[in-house]
Amino acid sequence: MATKSNLVFCIFSYNRYLYLKNCIDSIEAFYPEIPVVIFDDNSNQSELTGYYEKLEKRAHYRIEKITTDTDQSKHGSLYGLMNIALKYCCSRNYKYSFFIQDDMQFVQNIDLDTLCQHYFTKWPQALMVSPLFMQKIFLPEINNYVEEKDGDYFFKNYGVADAGIIHLSRAKGADLFFSARGERYNGEKYYKLGYQLVLSRNPCLAWVPWALSFKNNKKTGMFLYRKDSLFINPLSESNYHKIRNNTALPFLEDYCTLNRWWIPKPYIHLIYNVRHVIISYWKYLKFLIFKK
Repeated sequence: MATKSNLVFCIFSYNRYLYLKNCIDSIEAFYPEIPVVIFDDNSNQSELTGYYEKLEKRAHYRIEKITTDTDQSKHGSLYGLMNIALKYCCSRNYKYSFFIQDDMQFVQNIDLDTLCQHYFTKWPQALMVSPLFMQKIFLPEINNYVEEKDGDYFFKNYGVADAGIIHLSRAKGADLFFSARGERYNGEKYYKLGYQLVLSRNPCLAWVPWALSFKNNKKTGMFLYRKDSLFINPLSESNYHKIRNNTALPFLEDYCTLNRWWIPKPYIHLIYNVRHVIISYWKYLKFLIFKK
């Protein structure tokens, strides 16, 4: 099991109480021993005030509410928070830092120490390991993003991403800094410097589908953001054993169900507008019809 001394969870949040609570609840269910630091982008949601007060009474929770430049990118000050988190973790001598967005959820417990030891030892140039489920909506373009090498999967041309487990001593050596120019820019920058982003075949974390999001601190994709919001059911016992023998790319739809049976598969993480939904499903349908 990952211990308090070598791994920390860093959650990045802004005005999404229901998602953050769901993320924290899943941590409590599967990794209650891991310290958690929430880097909040100066939220003003009333529900968060009382929630943060409750969390800070727990021994291994810390809230960092930070005001940064919200004009950096379409993601607001996410990358500013990530850089602050990176400095925080390095200054406290953690070995690994698990960067998590608040609309993610743990669905099972895997031994994170073993995972880190395996991938970071096997791949000395790995800067980050991603123990995240993929979604089948990306299948039509999957070969553009993922490649296989020596039995493992990698994100093509990416050395780092917005979520995953960072090897902190390698981050120091790489002088890792998250530019507000975005995930692709950062991924390609560190790939060109020789670093790799490895995908775990047995993941533990997933993006919640149809999530409320913020672009430039303005809400978007609110289709299912209600008090009875859409969340992921943890792995069943049969799927828990099934995924341990997995050698292929791990897709969320193959292992998990949602708390709303009527949500169509494949799942979509963020919904920007109706046109986005139609185009995404049309591409997927064409892929199923014409794939060889």
